Amino acid sequence: MKLKAGQMFDSVIEKYFKNIVINLIFSAVITFLFYIESRIPAAANPDAKVLAVIIVCKIIGVLFCAVHTACIMHRFPCKDVRLLLTVFIWSMIFFAMDFLMRICCSKWMINEKITAVIFAAIYILLSGIMTFSLSVCICKHKVSLFHLFFGNIWPFLKMTGYCVVVFVILFVLTVIPVNTTGGKRGVRVVPKEITEKWEPIILSAVIFLFVPMYNIAIIQLFQSISDANNSSE
Repeated sequence: MKLKAGQMFDSVIEKYFKNIVINLIFSAVITFLFYIESRIPAAANPDAKVLAVIIVCKIIGVLFCAVHTACIMHRFPCKDVRLLLTVFIWSMIFFAMDFLMRICCSKWMINEKITAVIFAAIYILLSGIMTFSLSVCICKHKVSLFHLFFGNIWPFLKMTGYCVVVFVILFVLTVIPVNTTGGKRGVRVVPKEITEKWEPIILSAVIFLFVPMYNIAIIQLFQSISDANNSSE
């Protein structure tokens, strides 16, 4: 029997704290890679060195995602060509996404905030599908990814939506104390300078927490689907 997103999320929280050291290392690596990439200026025609740095960052990021997934699932595949090929393919997919986003910002002059929101949504969906595919490889599931994923796309979207809602609520609750006018027009309880300083810090902290939690949520969804399929056979 498949569990609802809310029920599975209770197990996600439990797994998060049981594997807190692994999760913190995973978050630290992903955050550091994101920081490196964010320091690279957007350009319509980046040189070879820039492209090489971005590709390496993507490969390391997906590889650490695979390691994190394996640790959470307590499975440690060795010399798995299928898994390495999956890591490489997803690295190239995220590299293409990054390259397209940079073109949107530099060449097509699309508003940066709009671009960030659109690509953040795409990245979240792709990251979930990536974790799902890595789970299939690590468990050496007999059913193909396409059959397993598209046969359960609605539970996947519900779990992703649930995680995003939790992320937004957490961010709003933590940012309210540093972003208020005190109920009077033109009167701010918190100075604007403090708000501008702390909002990005809070957002980074929430993302730092969200990255491994979302990965665990998709792993939990995959395991729930696998258990349901095995029990029906």
